[in-house]
Amino acid sequence: MKPTTLSLRGANLLFFITMLLVITLGSLVQTLNLPLGLIATELLLILTPALLWLRARKVPMRAGLRLRALPRLTAVLCVALGFGTYLFSAVIEGVMAQLTGKASVPMPEGSLPTGALESILFFIALGIAAPLCEEALFRGAIQGAYEARRSPRFAILITATMFIFYHFRLSGLPALLPVALILGYVVWRTGSLYAGMLVHFGVNGTSAANTLAALQGSPNGLGLVTLWSALGGLVAAGVILFAIHRLHRRPIGELASEAPVPQGDGEALIPQGDGEAPQVAAGKPGNQGGSRLSIYWPLIAAGLLYLVVVGLSQGVTGEATSLKPQELLKVKYFPPRIDRTIESTYQIINRAGDVVGRMTCQITPQSSEFRVDCEREVQGFELRTLHSYYLEVDHTATWSATWNARTLDLQAFKFERKSVTGGGFSAALSESTAGVNGGQTLNVNSPNGGGTLELSEPFLLAYEWVWRAAALQANTGERYQVPFGRLLLWNEQQQKTLPVLSQEILTVGPFETLNLPAGQFEARKMSVAGQSTWYAVVDNNIPRLVQWDDGALIYMLEK
Repeated sequence: MKPTTLSLRGANLLFFITMLLVITLGSLVQTLNLPLGLIATELLLILTPALLWLRARKVPMRAGLRLRALPRLTAVLCVALGFGTYLFSAVIEGVMAQLTGKASVPMPEGSLPTGALESILFFIALGIAAPLCEEALFRGAIQGAYEARRSPRFAILITATMFIFYHFRLSGLPALLPVALILGYVVWRTGSLYAGMLVHFGVNGTSAANTLAALQGSPNGLGLVTLWSALGGLVAAGVILFAIHRLHRRPIGELASEAPVPQGDGEALIPQGDGEAPQVAAGKPGNQGGSRLSIYWPLIAAGLLYLVVVGLSQGVTGEATSLKPQELLKVKYFPPRIDRTIESTYQIINRAGDVVGRMTCQITPQSSEFRVDCEREVQGFELRTLHSYYLEVDHTATWSATWNARTLDLQAFKFERKSVTGGGFSAALSESTAGVNGGQTLNVNSPNGGGTLELSEPFLLAYEWVWRAAALQANTGERYQVPFGRLLLWNEQQQKTLPVLSQEILTVGPFETLNLPAGQFEARKMSVAGQSTWYAVVDNNIPRLVQWDDGALIYMLEK
């Protein structure tokens, strides 16, 4: 008798093999062209291996993938369920990005579609290819194998875990988990893979359409990502799941009613009564050698691969944790000789390329110090890109910093932000009251938190560091471990925003050619704590800030 599903070992091996293909070949083709690379990854590296694996194991496609017809009403409900799921999962993803300061998946600038053809291919990749191919692999081949040998709850949960690891996300993981669980539930409940494909289409299709709308110049995309829409989506998803539960009172296709299928890896099936999960026979003749390690080692290997890849992409294993002390250099500055006031104006754009404000700064030399004063005005916007969500309100901000002209130690710093709604916060340096030798205290006042932070040189501080780093004595490729002070960062334990000091790695990058409103510049890049700056020698051999990416907004020299 032909098996109707893969064995657990076969399902786990298939998962690990496709995971390796996606992270290697998939990553390569997506860097060449994102929309075409995504389509190629889904069709050639996810769907094709799954189909070939089923064929090699003599598992019928119809049974192995659960290609059962779906009632029309259920099909409509599944698409609506996907739309509602997107509404609340997108807000979860945006909140996580704001809390962690990291996008769920880092995307190189310029990789998103620009023209009509690329936009169409992008929608096909996310809205059609991904639901078809990923559901065939996960809810078809893999979850089907687990449902045949474990309880439905376990099958749904472990397949959902594989699914979220497969996407190599860290900050985006909480948003992906409910999506994966809902997909697993509807496929199990309906007994049809088409249900998962339609829910997946509802999620991804809405996400792709919202991203494309944002890229076409609409700051808010389709205007779907709000707290109210998230609440509405959560309620709608709950109602639709209940409706599907009622329409399909007895899950179709549970293998309890089917003949036992020996799989050759220690998992002969024993049919049970109606409604019970099939059990696994132990010690049956011809089924020896199927130890837990032999069955589950691909999942262990996949977990290790996930940790390595996510660690490298998020800067967890690729920076401070992997650097030896002798590989880090001490921060040294070469104070610039500024003998006149330098004024600069910067154009501010968001991640979609929309101009959302202006910043003006003035560097003023004094006898033993020099000072920078900046003013920023930003128009509010809401933007969702492929993997991130940005929300900003109309506001103004001013800050000033004063450094010792000989050592470049920070002597004074003030920051104040005001929004049109009346919110905002302020920060200022004062002499340390905690006995820090030669140190200072950063005092932050905010309606949502605030507090104090003890600092001692050599530290870098948000907003001031972009000017001080221009005078760093450094060569391309060098790295410096420095204490970095953030004015405010959300603290999950205390449920409020607090000033934070953390050890970060300042990396000196190569020179890059930038085409800015002020002209073309050969500028050196420096990065720290998720931010990047570019400096060019404009006149009088003085390094000048020509571009600054603070993780949400990009400041480009205008004049």
